[in-house]
Amino acid sequence: MSPKLFFATVDVFTCVRFAGNPLAIVNVPSNVSLTQDQKQKIAREFNYSETVFLHEDTGTADGRRIDIFTTTDELPFAGMVSQFDLWDDRHPTIGTLCYIGCQLSESTGNSHDTLSLKLLTKAGTITATYNLSTKTASAEIPHNIHIHSSPIDAGRITASQPSLSNVIPPEMEFPIVSIVKGMTFVLVDLPTLSALESLQLSKMALEPTCRHMLDEGWAPSMISPYYYVILHDGRGGGKNEFTKIRARMIGQPFGEDPATGSAACDLAAYLALKTEVEDGEFVFEIEQGVEMGRKSEIGVRVKPDATGKGVDRVELEGKAILFMQGSIEV
Repeated sequence: MSPKLFFATVDVFTCVRFAGNPLAIVNVPSNVSLTQDQKQKIAREFNYSETVFLHEDTGTADGRRIDIFTTTDELPFAGMVSQFDLWDDRHPTIGTLCYIGCQLSESTGNSHDTLSLKLLTKAGTITATYNLSTKTASAEIPHNIHIHSSPIDAGRITASQPSLSNVIPPEMEFPIVSIVKGMTFVLVDLPTLSALESLQLSKMALEPTCRHMLDEGWAPSMISPYYYVILHDGRGGGKNEFTKIRARMIGQPFGEDPATGSAACDLAAYLALKTEVEDGEFVFEIEQGVEMGRKSEIGVRVKPDATGKGVDRVELEGKAILFMQGSIEV
């Protein structure tokens, strides 16, 4: 008899169903062994940007083992990608943590504490927390923030987004920032929400035009534009202040992404470093996916190091909501 695997689908970086970034989570019992080919076929059947295979809790100190698959490949860790895998962000991590946290809350009846959780990925252990009261997961994100020495000129941006020709002054330049080697974003600061809303799916990929602009040792890398508008700038405004941002991720060949945790972390770290405040903590609330009808709310906390010129810690926060459950015959 074929084994039956129970699955759930969740919307990540939201508490509203059919918003955020969808994720499939397949529960794998300890007595079931799936082949790589089986996992790949299941992921392809779901056809989401990522599918997580969550292995049964065996009580090990390393935490719950997960495997993360796109429709074509297995990832070592969501957010560590090849130059061709554009939308492999960190939403599988947040979604899986919320799913586990919700299960633990229901099984124990506890709805007030903060749980310490661990996920064991191919690239190592992710240490995280889940707040049972706010239903929010928080995970420290691996990073190696690097601001490349050559910014990109306005002409390259407007060539791929003609609607910005009358918005961006021709003398403007935009930073190229890597959060880790292999994952790079062009951070495009726009003056108004109307400019952000005017963006269209472009047939012109930005990556080929600025690949040569990466600093030595940082290529090859995925390079994608991350457009944003600062709605409220709370940097340097005190302990309880936060910075509110609306952003869009649009690129080739995959179109638009409703939530990109890696880009949000990249942007937040860059803005924190540009504030040049030593030994503080910056809180960012980033909306994404609004224009495509899948609003996501991504939280990022950044702590610069003691010099104010580097980043000590990047923490990604978000919620997720269950919207479908079922079983798979394999």
